[in-house]
Amino acid sequence: MFSVPFPVISVLILFFLLFIPFLSGKKYHPGTLCFLIFYLVMLSLGTLRWTYHSDLLRNLQSGLAMLLPPTAWYCLVSMTQGSRSYDRVLLFLPCSVLLFVATLWPFLTDALLILLFLGYGC
Repeated sequence: MFSVPFPVISVLILFFLLFIPFLSGKKYHPGTLCFLIFYLVMLSLGTLRWTYHSDLLRNLQSGLAMLLPPTAWYCLVSMTQGSRSYDRVLLFLPCSVLLFVATLWPFLTDALLILLFLGYGC
């Protein structure tokens, strides 16, 4: 019997959502499109990892998981206020420090992800 994994269906739905603004001709906020693209990449990577069980894909997936909170914050904060000069610093600096620490001590990845989500969520 033919079966399609749930992440593949989710990727197809997100891909469809991504092209709705282009097909309808309406203007959408670029932060929303950026967030959809990022989440589409994350979900595609998770689907590939689920299928192939590669260590490289696992490491890429944890690195992208660390980029999720700052990316969501950056995409959504642009809806409420104008661009500030230090927004890019807040986007890349904590994430790059945590990626460096996670490379040295991989067992801390889960705790670092919790701190990152709490930091950008508060």
